[in-house]
Amino acid sequence: MGKRITDYLLVSHGFDSCPHERLTREIENERGLHVTPDDLLMSLKLNCEQKHAYDLILAACFSAEGQAFFIDGPGGIGKTFLYRSLLAALRSQGYIAIAVATSGIAASILPGGRTAHSRFKISLDFSKNKTCQLSKQSSVAKLLFECKLILWDEASMAKREMIEAYDDLLRDTMDSDLSFGGKVVVFGGDFRQTLPFLLRIGEGKELVDGNGEITLPPDIVIPYYDKEQSLNRLLESVFPDLHLYSKDSYTMINRCILAPKNSSVDELNELLINRFPGNLQRLCLAVMQEKVFIPKIPLQTSDNERNGIPFIRTQFPARLCFALTINKSQGQTLDYIGLYLCEPIFSHGQLYVALSRARTAAELKVLLVPGTMTNLLPIQDIVPFMKNWSCLVTVQEKQQITDSKGTPTKEQKFIFYDAEGSKVEAIIFNADIPKMSPLLRVYKMYKITNAEVKPIPAKFQTPEH
Repeated sequence: MGKRITDYLLVSHGFDSCPHERLTREIENERGLHVTPDDLLMSLKLNCEQKHAYDLILAACFSAEGQAFFIDGPGGIGKTFLYRSLLAALRSQGYIAIAVATSGIAASILPGGRTAHSRFKISLDFSKNKTCQLSKQSSVAKLLFECKLILWDEASMAKREMIEAYDDLLRDTMDSDLSFGGKVVVFGGDFRQTLPFLLRIGEGKELVDGNGEITLPPDIVIPYYDKEQSLNRLLESVFPDLHLYSKDSYTMINRCILAPKNSSVDELNELLINRFPGNLQRLCLAVMQEKVFIPKIPLQTSDNERNGIPFIRTQFPARLCFALTINKSQGQTLDYIGLYLCEPIFSHGQLYVALSRARTAAELKVLLVPGTMTNLLPIQDIVPFMKNWSCLVTVQEKQQITDSKGTPTKEQKFIFYDAEGSKVEAIIFNADIPKMSPLLRVYKMYKITNAEVKPIPAKFQTPEH
């Protein structure tokens, strides 16, 4: 007891675990962040609105009183340009300016950026702990005390509890009852991504059809013929010449296809990898200009009833991103965007995020699979001759293939039921049987979209119909 690690000669004598040195290292790392010449010149290129915000925020940084700001604006308007200008102005003078973001990709765009969860040790599970796991004597607390500015991008997508925990952390660190401990805090984001706000739609300026639905301009929509043909057109629109990228890989960096879910993203990435000429690994290495260390990260599932037994999985935090989920694209403005909607998006806010990643409509193509945007209905609400509908059903019964009496027609009957317990009989005929029957398995759930619904002729109806 009472010995130091250096007493055991396990490491060089230059090693010291002095808390004071750790505090100094944390602060010096922030002060030592490199400011590029381009970032220093950004303040000269600000427009009138950006310059007004820039001057207000810098004036607050050098005043005796703290202040909180929110930078609101749609994607591509120049929020990140303003953030980089502020960070460069303070860091070039030797001051500490902390940059965080709600999502990892948004944080990677900011110089020296980190996720808010990482920087402030915000709990991922607020049901157990609604405070930041930071000691007042920690090196990060000292860093927060010393900083002139804290910038939080994509704050509009953070939970209210996260902002409240962040506020409590700063009040405690600064020993102050003022909001955010009297620090100068800049939040940024786009509330158009959240309900119930829409730009032209909310103002009643967007044209709608007779059903009150909005139609996308035909010049940005890729017509759907079949999955393979239409998907090929989308891929070729975003990545027109894969051979060119092997010579100049930078031309592909700001091109991406977005989709709502990881399952679609994995499918698109696999398709593009298989099409790439030559050695894809060599192409990826050619993009790297500096050495980076990618650690293995242990990920542990939450210990709750939904996840069952908790386990730890170690993985590399890197994956291909020719295609990307819509949520991960937040904060980015790209040169060309493809949007693949083969499944429903979560809300109009998610669709807005996807569309606003491109600067203009000329840099955007959308492939919408028929039936994707239709509402999911229970079986009992589906009526004969209905169009544009979808329903989630489970196969309860799969009957044998039979011959229709007196005809050469073959048919196979199925019984489906939905979450409400309603049942319906479905029939497939002739050439559709070998294609569809192997796909439909008992007790498996399926999504049915725009199937033909016909009433049962009176002579075939039974009391249960």
